[in-house]
Amino acid sequence: RDDGGVLVGMLHRLVDDGRRRLLLEELRRSRSQLAEAQSIARLGSWELLLEPREVTWSQGMYDVLGVDPLTFVAGPDEFVAMMVEGDRERAEHNWKQIGAGGGERVIDVRVRRGDGEIRWVRAVGELLERAADGRPLRFGGTVQDVHELKQAELDLLDAVEINTLMQFLATAANEASTFDEALASLRDLLLAHPDWQRGVAFDVTANGPVFHPVSDVDPMTPTAYETAVAVRALASGNAVFEEDWVPEHPMIG
Repeated sequence: RDDGGVLVGMLHRLVDDGRRRLLLEELRRSRSQLAEAQSIARLGSWELLLEPREVTWSQGMYDVLGVDPLTFVAGPDEFVAMMVEGDRERAEHNWKQIGAGGGERVIDVRVRRGDGEIRWVRAVGELLERAADGRPLRFGGTVQDVHELKQAELDLLDAVEINTLMQFLATAANEASTFDEALASLRDLLLAHPDWQRGVAFDVTANGPVFHPVSDVDPMTPTAYETAVAVRALASGNAVFEEDWVPEHPMIG
């Protein structure tokens, strides 16, 4: 403009945008490959910035949990709320350890997906950045669906438990002169093991299993849960592993 403010000329600058477009295309391709890889691995990634608070979830996170990114509020509290009640305390303790630093933390928990299905997931978390005064500032990690792998692991543990039970049963039978003595001895052996908390017995009748007191001193009457597992064991003719009804108290019938 001249001294009077009148427009007297214009200058245009032309810039080759090819490099920028290539970089953007590479970024889009990388993101697409990452999303595809996470989908194949049934894995999602997350990041949490505390100041200002910002939560970032990959599409894989929503897919693993079976929730809609348009309606589901992402965050650590919301993730814990999807866990079965028996796993939440461990997860909260694990989160505190992540906040204290010290490297990567891994925990396997059961979550109830948006469709109601309960599946095992492996959550990995780590403190990534601290503020200048040392306070935790940024966290990151992954969540992966490991249900089949975990189920195979649990099946192996179940086989070990059955083997232990059968060994206890053989020992009790060898040391007893009556069936009731064998039952009492078996229960004593079971309850001496740290993984076993209760042991109840049933007689098989035409009307189904009927409670059989093992001890007059401590009859330990069965709960509805234990009776239902006994009914299933009798109906199937095989050992029954009940781990979903009351996840914090799995049972063998």
